[in-house]
Formats: sequence, structure tokens, C-alpha cells
Amino acid sequence: MTPQQKAITRALAAGLHRRVVRVRYGVYLVPSTTRDVVHAVSHSPAAPAHLVCSCEAKQHPACVHRASVYLAKLEASGLRVKPSTFAVTATKKDAA
Repeated sequence: MTPQQKAITRALAAGLHRRVVRVRYGVYLVPSTTRDVVHAVSHSPAAPAHLVCSCEAKQHPACVHRASVYLAKLEASGLRVKPSTFAVTATKKDAA
């Protein structure tokens, strides 16, 4: 399992994707899984598709906060996200 898949799995298990708050275009707040803090996640100015997080794991390939924003954006676009045995499966909400 890749670091990104692990982060997505942790985000789903904690339900963090449902607790993402959009502050403005490209800026989101996500609660910490271990402390009473909120982390800011935003799009990188250099690479808009890349998310940057204010947490301690920001230098790692993936963190649970960036994964949460990714999942929240998938659901906002009309996809239902659910864990499967080997990967995360996204399907149209009306298809299941």
C-alpha cells in the first residue's frame, strides 16, 4: 500500500473528509487526529493540483489532512467514496 493509500484509508476511518471546512477557494481547514488543533490545507501556488498542509507530516508524500481534502472534493463532485479491500473506490452516488 502506498503512503497516499494509507493516508486515504486513515482519513476514511476517522471520517475526516466529512469534517473538512472550506475557508475560500483553495483553502481548507481539517482537524487533527491526535490533538485539539486544526490544520490548514491549500493548493500549492507552484502546482495548483498539489495540496500543501500545515501539519508536522507536510514533508511526507501524504498526510491524512491532504487525503481528507482530496476525499471531500471527490464527494463534492458527486462521487461516493468508500474503502475496498485493496484501494479506495469512487462511484457515482446514484449508481450504488
